[in-house]
Amino acid sequence: APRLARRAPASFSPSFLSQWIIPLKKRSSLNLKAFFDFNIHVRESIDSLELSSGILDMNYIGGYRKLMPNFYPFWGAELQEYHSEHLFAGELTYQYQITGQVYLQVLGQFFHAYLPVGWLIPAMKESKYSMGGRAYLLGFGASVGYMSRLGPISYSVGKDVHGEGMHHFLNLGFYFDRN
Repeated sequence: APRLARRAPASFSPSFLSQWIIPLKKRSSLNLKAFFDFNIHVRESIDSLELSSGILDMNYIGGYRKLMPNFYPFWGAELQEYHSEHLFAGELTYQYQITGQVYLQVLGQFFHAYLPVGWLIPAMKESKYSMGGRAYLLGFGASVGYMSRLGPISYSVGKDVHGEGMHHFLNLGFYFDRN
């Protein structure tokens, strides 16, 4: 009998990012950001659809800046303090320009391990995540910055509402993010 060739498992990781910047007045604006990232693997056929990932597909959460495509800043945590296979997040930032070179930012951040698709795909609720034993993170932060001739200089502080202490960040110079 002829042997059927076995197909390698297929996988894909859709990621969606949406960002809106809304000018309020001459010196202030709102920035609303939402993103969703999840991993889907098909083992043998479409009937065996599975939501899972490997270490390279994991989303890493924490820190002040996005360092790599699967890293997401959360000002209330240290760099890579949390991780999740699937991730839904939202961020709201208010920015006010105090003077020509000095600005202030206040932000709120929300991360969830399986919203909003978890109620449609039950396997998402069983995903691998380590967010302090919780399925979600909620935090806030503030930053004051100065636009120098060498680039921006800023001091920022963030807090996870369920965590201990504040996290402090000092930024010197420009940061380039592909998103």
